[in-house]
Amino acid sequence: MKKAFEEYLIKNGYRQVTGSGNPGTVYDDCRRVDRVAKKENLTWGELAEKIDDMLPCHDEGVSRRREENPMGPSSTP
Repeated sequence: MKKAFEEYLIKNGYRQVTGSGNPGTVYDDCRRVDRVAKKENLTWGELAEKIDDMLPCHDEGVSRRREENPMGPSSTP
């Protein structure tokens, strides 16, 4: 599944290597998925099956936004 994801990213224009020779988006995104899978003790396939439930928990900005505004975007302080 990881290889298919890499190929998907490449096919859609994401870079394997940056212009300066550093690992690109393909590497970074795969590494992020690896970290979440390891943290949750899931394979890539299991993670894919549960992605709808898992994504909100691992979205970088979600926790920060909830801390800043626990009542949601429509509430006023």
